[in-house]
Amino acid sequence: MMQGLWLSGHHPSNLNIVKTNAEVVAPVSGKTIIILGKNICQYIDNNYFDVNMNLNTIAEHFDITPAYLSKKFKNEYGKSVIDYLYEIRINHAIQKLQNTNMKISDIAAITGFSSSNAFIRIFKKMKGTTPGKYN
Repeated sequence: MMQGLWLSGHHPSNLNIVKTNAEVVAPVSGKTIIILGKNICQYIDNNYFDVNMNLNTIAEHFDITPAYLSKKFKNEYGKSVIDYLYEIRINHAIQKLQNTNMKISDIAAITGFSSSNAFIRIFKKMKGTTPGKYN
C-alpha cells in the first residue's frame, strides 16, 4: 500500500481542490499533495451504516495502511477513526430515537452496529445514558 501525503494543519476547504476518484489533490507550492482527511470523513459519513466498516476496510478503500490512517487521522482531528465512526453512527441513531418510534434493535441495525448490545454499550459510553433513557 502506498503512503499518501497528508496536509497537516490546513483545512481542505481553504485550498483550491480538484476531486479525483478516492483522493483530493491540491496544488501547493508546485507540488501535488494528496489530502486524505476530508475524503475519509466524507467516506465515513456516506457509509456509516455498513456493519463491516472498520479501520482496516477504510484504510483498504484509500489504499493506505491502517497504522498510517490511524496516526494521521488522530493528529488531524484529535480523535481516532473509530471514535469518529461511532460519533457519526450515534448522531444518526439519536435522530431516529427522537423522530421515530423504531425499536432500539432496528436503530442499531440501520446505523451500522453489529448488535443491540454493542449499540447500547457505545451509546452509553458516549452519551452517559442508554438509548432507551435518552430524551
